[in-house]
Amino acid sequence: MLASRAAEFLEVTAAAVIATGETATVELAVGSSEAARLTALLQVRYSEGPGIEAFDRGAPVTCSDLADAPERWATFAPTAREFDYSAAHAFPMRLREQKVGALLAFDNRPGELTASMTELGGALATAATLGLLHHRALRGQAATAEQLKGTLSSKIRIEQAKGVLAERMQTTVDDAFATLRERARQQNLMLLDAAEAVLSDEIEPPDQR
Repeated sequence: MLASRAAEFLEVTAAAVIATGETATVELAVGSSEAARLTALLQVRYSEGPGIEAFDRGAPVTCSDLADAPERWATFAPTAREFDYSAAHAFPMRLREQKVGALLAFDNRPGELTASMTELGGALATAATLGLLHHRALRGQAATAEQLKGTLSSKIRIEQAKGVLAERMQTTVDDAFATLRERARQQNLMLLDAAEAVLSDEIEPPDQR
């Protein structure tokens, strides 16, 4: 969606986005077309091309004619031309010191972007950066909430098992907990698994006679 809109706004043949994954290195690529995606992915795979350089430098990188591309783009430039791209432009996606990727624009006509289009490309990259970071923040919050929910659920089940054992053994909750931990150790179980076993009557309390 973003790549397609970028191609439309920048009036180029295609656009793509490369982005960091779980690490700080670029490893993801999407495009407004399959050719754009593959061209972007090629840069990720070989760590060369305008997108990688824009990401590394934190500044726009442009090549108005891929026929005269830098020698350091020995893999990217010929492949991009095979997809009928004659020009490539890249804008860094970053927020202060946090780098998240780059927005790329490919055109089948050689030539520079106009000043207004260059400014628009930077604005689109900024919008994409904020959107991506917001999405990741929400995903992180959801994961944390799920983890807390699981922890709370486990604690409740363990407390329930302590209560059941204390009642069966006619002893204190602390002594019941000690018994639960000992049974978990003896049977090589996680404490939660031992608690579930107590609640399902799979673990009987020790003989109190």
